[in-house]
Amino acid sequence: MRSIKFSIIFVMLSVFASAQTLENLDNIAPFNEGLAAVQKNNQWGFINTNGELVINF
Repeated sequence: MRSIKFSIIFVMLSVFASAQTLENLDNIAPFNEGLAAVQKNNQWGFINTNGELVINF
């Protein structure tokens, strides 16, 4: 049981540590099929209509 708790905590920390912020974006393209391309520091990613980064920079 202890290893399951450790695994859950590890996964949660990994998710929160890898989250990208959407501050200081250089460019935001119009939405197409529910996604919009966003540019930050010459890298591109995609956000959904909720503003969540779904494809990393």
